[in-house]
Amino acid sequence: MPGLADQPTLLALEGVQLVVDQSVTSEPGTWVCSEGQVSWSNPAGHSASFGYEAIMMHSISTDAANFPRPCIYCQIDTEGCFTVQIGEEVNEVQEVRFVPADETQVGAMFDLSLIHI
Repeated sequence: MPGLADQPTLLALEGVQLVVDQSVTSEPGTWVCSEGQVSWSNPAGHSASFGYEAIMMHSISTDAANFPRPCIYCQIDTEGCFTVQIGEEVNEVQEVRFVPADETQVGAMFDLSLIHI
């Protein structure tokens, strides 16, 4: 997204797992919240990035029937053409979960993103 790379980082967390449409990516990575977007990347070269305008709905999910660990759940606007790169594959997705290693960080992640949506 042009111009977003220069925006200040509000929060960066290590050890965040990305779950895409119910499928867990390889290893945890770094989740970054800036003034214009949320992004995630890991050492294996997997990445995800989208502007806040692409988020139709997001919430804190703590119901183990939906997912076994507390996380941030996001539904993405399919018109926003959100893509995730996993290795060489680039996929369009409709749902993502960001699962921090430290469950106490879920509230901070949600609060910061809420300010911008």
